[in-house]
Amino acid sequence: MLLLLAACQGDTTAPNESSDPGGARSAGQSPAAAPGDTARSGPATPAPSPASDTNRTTPPAPVPASTIRLTVYVGAATPGPDTLHTTPVANARVAVLSRTFTRSTGPDTLTVTEAQVASGTTDALGNASFGNLPAAVYRIEAVADGRPGSPASIQIAPPYASEVATSIIFRVP
Repeated sequence: MLLLLAACQGDTTAPNESSDPGGARSAGQSPAAAPGDTARSGPATPAPSPASDTNRTTPPAPVPASTIRLTVYVGAATPGPDTLHTTPVANARVAVLSRTFTRSTGPDTLTVTEAQVASGTTDALGNASFGNLPAAVYRIEAVADGRPGSPASIQIAPPYASEVATSIIFRVP
């Protein structure tokens, strides 16, 4: 059996001198303010109304960068419990290919054309850099002879930043 008891004590009527332990007021008066208290009784002052949304201007849309500096890190997945750990791949060949999409009239609705615009080799830290590239859609491909998971590639869209860094990680299937 469960028994639950609750009790309330106190007067729920308006305060009077009998409920004022300090006796600082008489019946019907408000409680005395504490020393230094600046609160006053009476009607509240309304807060100022916020400015209307209709007067706000919309910020301009971001503009894609006109040229970019692209840095590509090429690494190999390292076996073990940390699936994000990689080791740099030195001397990997990296190609940057611009991609153009053209509407076609045949059964396929889109033709993708690629043209190589830059190439390089990774350094000892697995990095290859390409400067002053026009901002465009690119496919970046990395090839390391004899490396499992090679070749590998990614695609980037026209960026809004002038500095772009990306990674290509060779993973064993």
